[in-house]
Amino acid sequence: MRPVVVGIVPAHNHAKWVGDAIRALAEQTYPVGHIVVVDDGSTDGTADAVIGLMTESLEEVDHWQGRKLVRGHLGGTDISLLMGPHPVGPAAARNAAFRFVWNGATHFAMCDSDDFYHPDKVRISMECFKDPAVGMVYTDYETLRESDGLRVREYKRPFDRDYMLASGECLPNCDSVVSIDALAKAGVFDESLRTCEDLDLWFRLSAHHVIWHEPTNLLTIRVGDHSSTSRVPQETWSACYQKVMERARQC
Repeated sequence: MRPVVVGIVPAHNHAKWVGDAIRALAEQTYPVGHIVVVDDGSTDGTADAVIGLMTESLEEVDHWQGRKLVRGHLGGTDISLLMGPHPVGPAAARNAAFRFVWNGATHFAMCDSDDFYHPDKVRISMECFKDPAVGMVYTDYETLRESDGLRVREYKRPFDRDYMLASGECLPNCDSVVSIDALAKAGVFDESLRTCEDLDLWFRLSAHHVIWHEPTNLLTIRVGDHSSTSRVPQETWSACYQKVMERARQC
């Protein structure tokens, strides 16, 4: 049976870019037949931008676990939009998407709403999962600076838990492909963390599975003061970081 990949897109006030993230997932050379977008209390029309992409069979359903739900299609891809009334943060938004589609996927292709996959990212990532020890695949990427359009190719190291503990560098990113088996063993994102929730999950995943690095540029990450991380107060970031590192050292 062919593995089933579902796209996961958390979004907060990214009406300008969310369409790029969704279209890129829908146009992958390995099929992503369903994309779940979680609009996390946006006030800039992000939900309207997503609904504007739905070209077929728009259907509105009242609620799912306290969130308004709109279903539609983009070409041959199913789109589900979950809309929360208030921002709850990226960890809770991603977890809501996981729960919504948990029984309909074997792998999740996570993509933040201001970033976008290159066409072969899912296909190349899925090749790596032929090794059953692999639980997550991350790739190299380029950054795109919003202020002037500058693109910079980023080279990442292979995953090394000891290096991460010593340096504090988060080698993977949230625009990665993860297996549902890995999440079932490690748990999902810690919603008590306002930031560093990705670093925390990668440490937990690495206790059970291989985190595989694909040294190919298969992703574009937008950088600038629009990102949610850039708006986190320094004291909040420091507290979350210390909590994650202390937890990882105890494992």
